[in-house]
Amino acid sequence: MANWPLAFAYAIELTMATFLDRYLGGQCVAVWRELTSLGEEVRHKRYAADASAVARETMRRARHNIEVLITRLDAIGYRFMALQDHDRITKEANSRVFRMIMEISAKMDPGDKRRSNEIRILRSPEYRKKLVERAEQARQATTQSLGRAGHRAKPPLKDPTVWSVPGKNTAKELDQLEKLAGGPLPMSLRAWYEEVGGVSLLGWHSLLSPNSDEPHSDVCPDPLMIEPLKSTIRQFSEEEFEGQAYVYLAPDDVTKGGSGGAGPYGMRVPDASADGVFAVVGSRKGLSFINYLRGAFKWGGFPGWEGKRGCPAKLISELAEGLLPM
Repeated sequence: MANWPLAFAYAIELTMATFLDRYLGGQCVAVWRELTSLGEEVRHKRYAADASAVARETMRRARHNIEVLITRLDAIGYRFMALQDHDRITKEANSRVFRMIMEISAKMDPGDKRRSNEIRILRSPEYRKKLVERAEQARQATTQSLGRAGHRAKPPLKDPTVWSVPGKNTAKELDQLEKLAGGPLPMSLRAWYEEVGGVSLLGWHSLLSPNSDEPHSDVCPDPLMIEPLKSTIRQFSEEEFEGQAYVYLAPDDVTKGGSGGAGPYGMRVPDASADGVFAVVGSRKGLSFINYLRGAFKWGGFPGWEGKRGCPAKLISELAEGLLPM
């Protein structure tokens, strides 16, 4: 009973504090949990302005984190790529992988069951050893290919294929997308496009995002990508949906790695809640958009490395150091 007055005062303080006050005070996770739990009620006049302010502040922090990550990646020699360049580099690396498989197969005993099985060769000690032996050769081949293509004409912070910042027509374009969707976007997604825009950390780095002919290339690092708003609108307007509609926001992790994936990441619309589910289109299982972004920033922009063998933990820690909490 001695602590009852303090507990009562704390309860009153929580009641009077706005969601934004609490978010700015460090209760980021709790605030978003409560906003999400409100469902569509978050649009009620009692909550709407406050919830929208939290969403905008969250994405201002995301924008800061994006700028820091792009700057740090550029400083360590990360080679940002447009999707078509990435596909070309991936095909070149896959060709080198095929040649290694043929070399290993040719040296195997005729009775070796692995000889005609590509998957078994890829998993063999001989193949892993050759990856290590030829790592420097693989890096040089990719560097030379990028050089021949005149890669990186613009600094990445100024390159719209890396980061396309919101423009003067963003609000109208968001209204257009909501009209096409037949209702509102989740507050988190709308705030993302208002504050951040389109982002792609797709690229090549031998530790963070290796090619298929480099060590640890069996990992899909899932670099952070969100399609530019204009691209999202165009894809949505061209798609025919049966039942629930989706906005397509990014390729899935396997597609980013250069292989056919399960389908793009997206969010169901319309959705009047504070935050939507960011998942493979057609699936109801996934992270909330805010939690996906939290994970992406925690892993320095490459959340696919979580729990994986060969994770460059020190480098990822350096990339993520000091990023703003969301």
